[in-house]
Amino acid sequence: MCARTRHRVHVAITHSRHTFPRIHVISLIVALLIHVPLLEAQAPDEDWRVLETAHFRVNYPLRLRDLAVRVADRAERAHQSLTQALKTTPAGTIEVVVSDHTDIPNGFATVSPWNRITIFSALPLDGFELGYFDEWIRLVVTHELAHIFHLDQQGRPGALTRTIFGRAPLRWPVFPNHTLPEWAIEGLATHYESALTGTGRAHGTFQDMVLRTAVLEDALESLPQMSGKTAVWPGGNRPYVYGAGFFTYLVDRYGPTRMAEFVRAVGNQLVPFRLNAAASKTFGTTFNTAYEEWIQTLRDRYATLMTQITSLRPLTHSDSLSSAGQWALYPRVAPDGNTVAYARANGASVPGIYLLSPTTSVPRSLTRSNNVSRLDWTPDGQVVFSQVDFVDPYRTYRDLYLADPGSGHVRRLTHGARLDYPSVSPDGSEAFAVQQVEGRTALVRVNLYTSAIETVVPPADGVHWVYPSWSPDGHWIAVARWKQGAFYDIVLLDSTGAIRERITHDRAVDLAPSWSPDGRHLLWASDRTGIPNLFATHITLDGSPGAIRQITNFSTGGAYPAVDPSGTWIYFSGYHADGWHIERIPYDPGSWATPFPFDTRFRTRDTALDHPTHVETSTLDRDYSPFPSIWPTYWLPTLAQGETHLGRQVLGPRLGFVTQAVDVIQRHAAAVSFSVEPRGKRFSGGLGYAFAGFGNPVLGVSIGQHHRSTGFTIDDADRELPARRDLFLVTREQEARADISTVRRRVRRTVTASLGASYIREHQQLLDEQLAPETRFAPIHPTRSLMQLDGRLGLQTAQLQPFSISLEDGIRAFTHVRRRWDTTAPDARTHQEDARSFTDLTSELNIYKSLGRRGFANQLLAVRMSGGAAWNTGADAFFYSAGGTPGQAERITGLGLVPATATLFPIRGYPRGIRSGSRAWSASIEYRVPIGQVNRALGNLPLYLDWISATLFADAGNAWAPRPHATHFAALQRAPLSSLGGELLLSGLPLWTTSTQLRVGVAVPLADHGLSFYVRLGRTF
Repeated sequence: MCARTRHRVHVAITHSRHTFPRIHVISLIVALLIHVPLLEAQAPDEDWRVLETAHFRVNYPLRLRDLAVRVADRAERAHQSLTQALKTTPAGTIEVVVSDHTDIPNGFATVSPWNRITIFSALPLDGFELGYFDEWIRLVVTHELAHIFHLDQQGRPGALTRTIFGRAPLRWPVFPNHTLPEWAIEGLATHYESALTGTGRAHGTFQDMVLRTAVLEDALESLPQMSGKTAVWPGGNRPYVYGAGFFTYLVDRYGPTRMAEFVRAVGNQLVPFRLNAAASKTFGTTFNTAYEEWIQTLRDRYATLMTQITSLRPLTHSDSLSSAGQWALYPRVAPDGNTVAYARANGASVPGIYLLSPTTSVPRSLTRSNNVSRLDWTPDGQVVFSQVDFVDPYRTYRDLYLADPGSGHVRRLTHGARLDYPSVSPDGSEAFAVQQVEGRTALVRVNLYTSAIETVVPPADGVHWVYPSWSPDGHWIAVARWKQGAFYDIVLLDSTGAIRERITHDRAVDLAPSWSPDGRHLLWASDRTGIPNLFATHITLDGSPGAIRQITNFSTGGAYPAVDPSGTWIYFSGYHADGWHIERIPYDPGSWATPFPFDTRFRTRDTALDHPTHVETSTLDRDYSPFPSIWPTYWLPTLAQGETHLGRQVLGPRLGFVTQAVDVIQRHAAAVSFSVEPRGKRFSGGLGYAFAGFGNPVLGVSIGQHHRSTGFTIDDADRELPARRDLFLVTREQEARADISTVRRRVRRTVTASLGASYIREHQQLLDEQLAPETRFAPIHPTRSLMQLDGRLGLQTAQLQPFSISLEDGIRAFTHVRRRWDTTAPDARTHQEDARSFTDLTSELNIYKSLGRRGFANQLLAVRMSGGAAWNTGADAFFYSAGGTPGQAERITGLGLVPATATLFPIRGYPRGIRSGSRAWSASIEYRVPIGQVNRALGNLPLYLDWISATLFADAGNAWAPRPHATHFAALQRAPLSSLGGELLLSGLPLWTTSTQLRVGVAVPLADHGLSFYVRLGRTF
């Protein structure tokens, strides 16, 4: 339901996302609320407004009203077109959120808890991937609305389950089309994005380049591979490239009406995941057969194309200087000509700026960066670059930085200025840059000494700027300019920002101009022939351009040219089946030729948007209100496991329900849960609410009731024959709570802090071996009133790269402190030692250190240490427990069918709770190593395996009570427990839904005999 990951950005940014929010059944509802994704889609502290149309409710910050009106118009047009194409219309009003909180182009759609599309205002003008469009708003609205039309279709299974449960965040049967693999979901939306706008990715050259290169370099993927999810190139672009290409082939061959029939066929399937059955019913052939036929048409088409272009001119052969693959972009040559700086993200290490000596071809890191950064050299040999970072928990903006290759020191030049594409002046005093301004762009000058910013070309509707390039004599600025109608051209400005010459004027994507060192030639990249190639023109002293010449004849593609200071080489990014590489060819203007003819895709345009924007709204825009989106739209049944101690199930399974509600801009969130334990006639549940309208912090309140239990063995000396007895303590807590939480976010560092206060009413009951009320012993004061204050501080700097088998190169830590007072009024029966007051402190520190690449990913060493200590009379001998094997909850179905087995003091190989006390610690050390990149599926079944890794580990831990708490409980502190073992980790995509890691392990407890085998989900830490 949304479009997928852009791997150039190190932060977790997606072009579309189709994951449902996780449902957690927890006792403290506010914890659930804090984990609602409040920090992702927009800033809730803006001055939000609303306007309504026939089918949409458009939510937007007041400063974006003009953009919101245009979004409303494009949404209504797309709604009409998609209704005709898919023969259906989503029920109810569709929520639209228009946001300007990030400089990253993005959009996504969700169908639960309601139909909503979110549009980010920034434009994707940095490359061929998304650069071909008449209008970005029209393109992204059409794409995301296609997701709503597609995924909201319910069919017979969905109609029944939605009648009962509402719009629950479940794929099948509530949203049956959500059971499709991602290539089908994104391929359908990308197909309509292009079919209904005349531009878009299916009509552009990037996807064509990926498929053509895969054919020429024998790297085409099979249908099962296409259905998986892997960082192997083309990574996050896979579902768009292959999916859109395949669906376009099917529509061209079998007719456009078959797409709507296919969507309905999937929606009506009583048994999900049967792709070929739905394909046979609608296209008359299986996807397996059609896919092989499509692949053969690609081979035939590109063989014919190669014959045509080689008949015009021999192919250009280049020297490859880097073999990293993935993203290696924006090469720039140092003033001394001895070093090439470029931006790299190879999927295995942190993105950064690298320096390459052409004589050695061994790159070295200059600095890490938060994305694949645009950059330029200063005359004195420093590198100016841009990168994105958080300026607050919701907003991510680009700024300029200065890196010194000699010292490695990096200095930040601007703060929250939203600047990108720097080009340094010949004297090094300033840089031209592009500034984002509320969905528009401006050209500015930035003083590199004072960081002062001067606007040269102010922002304007329908015009956007990208890739400015200062001429060597300082007289001209070449820049790529996009104008509505898919005119992405190179123009020449004078120093005042006035347009001197229009170098190109066509519907091809012309980008990244750069100058020869003498200023006589201007070079750029263009896909005008259908293949990205390098082009150039002669520039006279008065700025007049000569004829356009074609420099290269690539079979794959090339972009981002840069000429070295000696005028000997042209460095550029060359495309291959594993991504972009840094390459070079001789700088030889005499060999440049007349350009090939324009590709036919660039010869026509859609004029529908040339008319003034007009949209009928039911009312004038109004202040934002959380109603009606805040109302709950679903409920889910829950089944929670009971609690077992000493071989007895003390608390039985619980049946219940959970529901959530969140408003469309995520300013308010609420949750309700309720469950009943039929055997013990106990009920648990709660109600919580969180408010994010202040931005930072987030406030929360909750009330709830839950039960917990423990078991212990005593020596009953009062019996005639002393005997050991098992007793069980069941505690019911009723709690009213208030929380305040805050977060400080950076791309590579997140600090969280929270404070909470609670009033707790606690009731304890002691049970005997038969789980009946104990008659000889009982709590002295079974019902108590307690007050609690607690605080938590967390820090994470560890990173996760696309190929990572684990978090790497950083830490993850937290500290939690609680103080609880027993306020029960003393009476004759109350003893001081029976009070439930306590203070406790728990901490955990995880350290991750990569040890170099081995195969597809880094091997690494991971260390975990945790400890806890509790004081005062409430810190009894059962306060903490140690032992057990941790695991994550199942996230595939959305129901949490396999619960989490989290524990703060795990010791693999031993039962959970084998040791207990008011002091506890645990430690683990793991050597994690990748085994292999599988990238295979089990035929047509929805079972895909991406990679396998192995772990060797050693665990140790203990828990004890430092003093006796009663005559029947000894203060035991036994020797620590330890274990050794190994694990195999399989990472895959079960049911084509959520990336999941299955962990199979064996542990050898050193304080016991035998082996412990286990299966868990997710990493231990």
